[in-house]
Amino acid sequence: MLNDEEKRLIRTEWRDGKYKTLARLEELSQLHACDVAAVCEAVGIDPAKYKGKSAARRIANSYDQAVKDDVVKAALSGMPYKDVAEKFGVPVGNISPWVRKAKQARMLEKAGEPARPPAASAAAEPGPQPQAVEAEAPEQRISRVDFAVDALRDAESILARAALLEPDEAKLLAVVRIKAEAFRAGVLYAALEG
Repeated sequence: MLNDEEKRLIRTEWRDGKYKTLARLEELSQLHACDVAAVCEAVGIDPAKYKGKSAARRIANSYDQAVKDDVVKAALSGMPYKDVAEKFGVPVGNISPWVRKAKQARMLEKAGEPARPPAASAAAEPGPQPQAVEAEAPEQRISRVDFAVDALRDAESILARAALLEPDEAKLLAVVRIKAEAFRAGVLYAALEG
């Protein structure tokens, strides 16, 4: 069983490594005299997902929700992001989006809207799930549209940084984002006119 300091060290070594592969997991397990499952637990990933190069790239920057929650809690307590990144073994660039999403979820909860389900449970349901839309205040609608467009922009950025999109897929996603931003402009215009 690894202690917290060993887990932090493994997360840091995993984050700083160039390749995120099963071989790297095995290397870390040998280096720290533990099994691959313990290394996977330390970095917050499922070893079964490491089948092939594209899966490795997809998982490379994913973290367990518990790790994200701990990082957000530390960041919101006032700890500098650099110190938070070092403590939890995550890239500094991940902290801002995690904090922003946590704040948005809190804002939605305060507005009486349910928090968004985790991506894993949403992905398990086949196809988009239509929701009945009740009459809502313009501020709430603007907030929801802003949240969706920002989430789309974040997803586009993450996918581009992880090099998971082919050039034609990146162009298609950019077109979708531009159309979503135009929709947001229409919502804002309707709210101002209404």
